[in-house]
Amino acid sequence: MPTEINSTNILEVIQTNPKIRFNSKDPAPDVKPFRLRAVEILDENQWAVFSNRLLDDYDFIAKHSDALCVGSDGVTNALLVLNKQTEEGILVNSEGSSYARYSAYLPFAGHLLDYYVNMIADYCVTEGTLNTSDGAWAISFDELYEHHNEVDITEGNGIDELVLRELQMRDEVAEAIQTEDGYEITYHLEHCPQCNAGGIEAGFSLLSLLGCTLQDVHFIEKDGSDIVASITELNANMITEQGREEWADVLSTKVGKIFNHQGQIMIELEDFDKLRLQSFAYASHGLAENSSAWFKDPDEPKPDFTNNHYEVVDQDEFEVAYAKHILWLNDLPGGKQLDMSGCQLEKINLANRKLLNSNFSDALLVGCNMDSAELCFSNFSGAFLDHCSMQYVNADEINFRGATLKESDLSYILLYGGNFAHATFYKSDLFNCNIGNTCFEGTRFVNTPTACENIDLDFKITDADWVASNEGQVMQ
Repeated sequence: MPTEINSTNILEVIQTNPKIRFNSKDPAPDVKPFRLRAVEILDENQWAVFSNRLLDDYDFIAKHSDALCVGSDGVTNALLVLNKQTEEGILVNSEGSSYARYSAYLPFAGHLLDYYVNMIADYCVTEGTLNTSDGAWAISFDELYEHHNEVDITEGNGIDELVLRELQMRDEVAEAIQTEDGYEITYHLEHCPQCNAGGIEAGFSLLSLLGCTLQDVHFIEKDGSDIVASITELNANMITEQGREEWADVLSTKVGKIFNHQGQIMIELEDFDKLRLQSFAYASHGLAENSSAWFKDPDEPKPDFTNNHYEVVDQDEFEVAYAKHILWLNDLPGGKQLDMSGCQLEKINLANRKLLNSNFSDALLVGCNMDSAELCFSNFSGAFLDHCSMQYVNADEINFRGATLKESDLSYILLYGGNFAHATFYKSDLFNCNIGNTCFEGTRFVNTPTACENIDLDFKITDADWVASNEGQVMQ
């Protein structure tokens, strides 16, 4: 039975420097070409086990074993096992087995993998934007292999997800999805030359455009130049089911032509009700009484469940971990530092707890009560806090880098020397905070107006993004 790597079967973790084999008086190094057929990414503990026990059987090798062999072209089809922290890797050719029958150490594997992923994404973007006439394009895995045979992408081999993630981050890409045999991509029209050359003769409804994610959109009448209405962004996620029903007549309007004018998307409509269209645009900007029921807030942050597998922790489990933490703080036997990283805590009571030096990085906290807790020197980097109460918290030297605080109450918080770089505050309460010598570089305050009024700004905020609650404008 292949070994399943987890924290329970790690008997010891050996911290070593990267190693490489040196052979004596070799006339020339024995180097052979290889092709990436799959990628598996391990954390530090998993890597420590694998790298020191290569001849054990592993599930993550077994699931790719059929593809791992020397091909008829003499190229070794290999699995790259990557250390997430150090980006070193080991290439594995199992020859159909579930252990590393043949292996090679690759010290800069992460950089090589990034190069391949970006190279493939570059091809997808260039090929698609240059050739599409409507903003949509499909690229198969076979086509990608024909142009970049150093990497063979198949469904579920790990490389497919990395490329998809990179595509979704590209400025040119509005939407990218993976199919069984490739990628289907929708590009922003301003990056597509054929779409800008005289425009697109459409002949479909406005509803069809929701899947294209268009920004800075202006609606004009057929054969007219006057702008009837404008909308900040047109996409499938902007409108609720109730909104689709309410505005069905507007969404069914026929689109005659789409073209780019000075970086703006112009949409020519046929046979539409001008007042209804203007009301639709007005409501989409959050200015109508029922806007919140019809349209979603594009700035509202949501936790990412696609890339994280949260471990659910209930109140009893937290209490056991907290008891060990208290012992650890007092250097007593049986103690263990509180580590809730990557965990999901819902409506957990943490009020008045001594949580100094605890780890909540990348955790999801929903409706948790942390009032009057001691959180000094704790790590909440990358965490997502939703409707949490943190009143009167003592949080000196706390790390909230890259975290998201959604509709959370931080009033009367005491904080000195913290790190909120690239964090996001969304509809959160910062009333009467006492904050000093804290980093807010790249921080976004969305619909958090009390921050402007009550937060102590004796320190410098670098590139902070203050978004007004009503105007939706950035305040410098």
